[in-house]
Amino acid sequence: MSVKRACELLKVPRSRVYYKRKGESRENLELMKRIEEIYNKDPTIGYRRMKAMLEEVTGKVINKKRIRRLMKILGLKGIFPRRKVTQSEAVEVKDLVKGKVATRPNQVWVSDIT
Repeated sequence: MSVKRACELLKVPRSRVYYKRKGESRENLELMKRIEEIYNKDPTIGYRRMKAMLEEVTGKVINKKRIRRLMKILGLKGIFPRRKVTQSEAVEVKDLVKGKVATRPNQVWVSDIT
């Protein structure tokens, strides 16, 4: 079976069969090496500070999206304190129903918002 026929049956463009990725450029590989060096010294650095430090070292303007992409390829993320969404405080809640006797409907209502 030919490649053309197989692609027709699978409804896949032939260009996908012959496509070969280019890989990273030499310049990007150099940047990745420097990113790793800087990150190993201080893992709290995110892509914004990394951009500033690399621009200082290389003397060139570098796009932040490029730095973010290269850091993602390397599997690096800046360490930072996470937002604390729930904070539990030790608050004593009095039981207002305790000791009361409900003698008719709608005399006592109880709810909980947790």
